[in-house]
Amino acid sequence: MVFKNKHSNKPDLTYEVKIGNKDIHKVDTTKFLGILIDSNLSWKSHTSHIIKIVSKYNGIIRKVRPYLPSDSLKTLYNTFILPYLSYCALIWADKKSY
Repeated sequence: MVFKNKHSNKPDLTYEVKIGNKDIHKVDTTKFLGILIDSNLSWKSHTSHIIKIVSKYNGIIRKVRPYLPSDSLKTLYNTFILPYLSYCALIWADKKSY
């Protein structure tokens, strides 16, 4: 991955990277420690990924809601949704708050 400034109008340079005889291919997004990082260092890829996962679990919880007590629903939320929202929350903080 080649990191770049999202406001830059410069064209992407072509790099050939090899380790031993194996080519290393350029990617625009990669997963590192559970976080999707893109070449612009923006949160767009990661938040889109998290939204899809949380939406799926939210739909499941909504469907079982009439059949489960509220304590069980809270357990499902704490198990399936909260970890995605709280993992690395400090990194998500606004830069201005430092």
